[in-house]
Amino acid sequence: MENREIAVAVSGVKKNYRLGQIGGGTLQKDLQSWWARVRKKEDPNQKLGSKRIVGETLKALDGIDLKIYEGERLGIIGRNGAGKSTLLKLLAEVTSPTEGDIDIYGRITSMLEVGTGFHSEMTGRENIYMNGAILGMFQLIAGPCAIESEELTLEIASHMKKVCSHLEIPYTFKASFDKANRTSIDSFRGPGIDEGLRILKRVKDELALPVCTDIHEPWQAEKAASAADIIQIPAFLCRQTDLLVAAAKTGRCVNIKKAQFLAPWDMKNCVDKVMSSGNQNVMVTERGTSFGYNNLVADFTSIAELKKLGVPVLFDATHSAQKPGGNGTSTGGRREYVPLLARAAVAAGADGLYFETHPDPDKAKSDGANMVPLGEMEELLASLRKIYLAL
Repeated sequence: MENREIAVAVSGVKKNYRLGQIGGGTLQKDLQSWWARVRKKEDPNQKLGSKRIVGETLKALDGIDLKIYEGERLGIIGRNGAGKSTLLKLLAEVTSPTEGDIDIYGRITSMLEVGTGFHSEMTGRENIYMNGAILGMFQLIAGPCAIESEELTLEIASHMKKVCSHLEIPYTFKASFDKANRTSIDSFRGPGIDEGLRILKRVKDELALPVCTDIHEPWQAEKAASAADIIQIPAFLCRQTDLLVAAAKTGRCVNIKKAQFLAPWDMKNCVDKVMSSGNQNVMVTERGTSFGYNNLVADFTSIAELKKLGVPVLFDATHSAQKPGGNGTSTGGRREYVPLLARAAVAAGADGLYFETHPDPDKAKSDGANMVPLGEMEELLASLRKIYLAL
């Protein structure tokens, strides 16, 4: 063992937190201070004045010595409060040790609690940038269009969690409890808000996955927030002020889908409606632009334009391949173009990707024409991962 190269050496590392002290002690504040240093901006945790509250010192880590050799894999197991997350934060250089040395030879991939999606202490923007900086990977939101059954929902979520854990891609599960914008009045809509949120809560609790779901009316926002980490605003409703304000007031991350009829720079007003309501946890998803009748086109300069808004930008590769209303009483699509669009979005600088997936898209009850077969997701994501890491 000693003849192998050392990848990580930890010597005498201690980490103390001063309880009650402004500017430290939580993951969110550590991240905010770190991100401010990266951007060479004022530390937001130092804006409350010069007075510092001195309280009890908490020893999060006390004298850690550790060597990891090339090719080894290490899992950290312990009770709540044992210091697992603190050690990972130190290895990822999100925060610094109070005492001791950490030497890293190569590249660290550190999962923390945010490794599979969104962490409740951080804003949507911070989660996206944290994952990019620490995991070196794009954010992924994926799942079925609508909740068809409890069994199928758990099957898709479990499979995607396994795939994303293997590929080290931060993952958030998405499904809708009510598709109120279907083409036909006879179309399947979902189980409804109460049953749908119960199923999503089960995904969140049993699989330890963050959850995203969409709302169509303001009254749904507070109820949806009981299960969802991300509240999504559908594209056709992205300018509805009352809907955006209601979503903002939940305090959850708000994902605004860009309307097919809007220019990317027009999304500034949508973002402002959320932020002016006291919620900075907002991101935007590009999902194609109307191009004549029953057709969409993906303009990848839109990703660059949307990033000027200062929020994370995701690309919805499946809905961008839609043919809206193209089947008469349902929406059509060209799923064969989804991988191409996703590859282009990664190359164009998207912070994350959005997919709808199903074990048998041709039998899906909503948007099957543009869904990616569940069995093909791992190969697709592996190829996208290679592109992302090559940039």
